[in-house]
Amino acid sequence: MSTASIAHQISLCLDRVFLTKGEIDRMKKERGVISLKRDLRPGGDPTKALPYILSYESYRKYFSAARTFFNRAKKESGKKLLKDLLDRDLILAVYDKYYTDLALGTVSAVQGAIYKVYLGAEQMGWVKGPCPINNEFRERIREKAFLTPRYGYHPRDAQRIVDYLVEHRSRFALAAKLSLYCGLRESEDAGLKGENILRERQTLGVTGKNGRYREVPFPDHLLPELRRTCGYLFTPTRTWRKYYWHEVAHAARELGIEDTGVHRLRATYAQMIYTRLRSMDRDERTARQVVAQLLGHNRSSITLHYIPTGFDWSSYVEYMGPFDFPQLHAVHGTAMPALAKANRT
Repeated sequence: MSTASIAHQISLCLDRVFLTKGEIDRMKKERGVISLKRDLRPGGDPTKALPYILSYESYRKYFSAARTFFNRAKKESGKKLLKDLLDRDLILAVYDKYYTDLALGTVSAVQGAIYKVYLGAEQMGWVKGPCPINNEFRERIREKAFLTPRYGYHPRDAQRIVDYLVEHRSRFALAAKLSLYCGLRESEDAGLKGENILRERQTLGVTGKNGRYREVPFPDHLLPELRRTCGYLFTPTRTWRKYYWHEVAHAARELGIEDTGVHRLRATYAQMIYTRLRSMDRDERTARQVVAQLLGHNRSSITLHYIPTGFDWSSYVEYMGPFDFPQLHAVHGTAMPALAKANRT
């Protein structure tokens, strides 16, 4: 095997497991199935990884994730061949150094990319034996998912991060404020337009996951910064989102804050809205319903990923100042209709 670039080696591997439309149609006919994706999964289990890549979009995502990962592995080890970089210990070391702070979806995508590269390398005879994505790697991802959920920063630390970005005149300071004080996702920050600023209702019109629209109140202290424009407030690109994440992570590390990530700002928002509602004598069920609505979720059980069972909201009361919205005071009884009505007025 020659010492071709990492990108070229990855392409060769992914090409081996990529199916064109013609190949997909042929395999469907041979197998007598409507959904090849379902048929190819081991035992039909939707949680199991596919042995092939079935679209160009998936190919591009796997290539991008694999190129970044294996270039980092090359930097760490000094090795240039994928057959050497597809080593369990090296993969775990790279994961621990570069990926433990990232969102679970990002880490899962990297896991899938490594798996597809391995399958292609195996077909080419570059590697033998079991896939390096072993139980230890999966267990570390499970620990990230379940033992350290997106419970957010302590509100004091979240405020320190925002203050740091403001002090250093970061172009991401306002986006971080919207994540912390309005609970916007990273993608929702990126896609926000001037026309989404509904100043007369003091809300943001946000289209979130699966095209769900919601109106999110924003506090008085953001009014001067939220000016209507004819276009996007930020830059709706992957590059912008990438640098936004890195800027927040850099601020956290500079401040000595161990946990990092933009999504933790959103989780802090969830905890603080919950705290404010409970301090207003709203019951737990109502508080969780309101938080779920404001986050753009259709089930209040999702809030358990942000607000753990038995959350001691009383210890957060002293930090509620920046999280006061007139609409919350209209919430009574059944939360979601009441808040929706408050948002319309």
